[in-house]
Amino acid sequence: MVRKSVIFFLVFMQMILLSSCMGGRIIIYDDREEKADNRVEQIISLIINNDRESLKSLFSEKALDEANDIDDGIDSLFNFLQGDIHSWKRDGLTSERINSYGKQSIRNNFSIIIDTDIDSFNIYVIDYNKDTINPENEGVYMLEISKTSYSGEWDSWQNRMSAGVHIVE
Repeated sequence: MVRKSVIFFLVFMQMILLSSCMGGRIIIYDDREEKADNRVEQIISLIINNDRESLKSLFSEKALDEANDIDDGIDSLFNFLQGDIHSWKRDGLTSERINSYGKQSIRNNFSIIIDTDIDSFNIYVIDYNKDTINPENEGVYMLEISKTSYSGEWDSWQNRMSAGVHIVE
């Protein structure tokens, strides 16, 4: 009887302990949705205010080094996105997390759907919101804007990934 009680107790304790785990891993607070939403708010606010320098400051050091002409790209973005912005929302989120010897890199990819009084636009964002492996990566790497009515061919985001601001017409 004592043996059955001990076995029952051990099984019961395992059930309790495993209920706080998922797939054998302890559940840790995941703030990638919050980080993506904060980045969306920053980007939209700076676009509304036509604040080129502050928008440029969101880009990582690596993106600023690799981009052809970030200032021209941002100006092109402001010119392309016509009309007064009435609404926006984040659409989708994919994330990659790399851990290496206690350091971490987290990349978020998401779209922003923007409706103006003239048209509707989509901005695709690649954002390294944390990178202690390569700190120069931390920040926005790419903004790609198109009209939502764009009907051309899309290559994979990996093949389109290029630092800076890109207009797709």
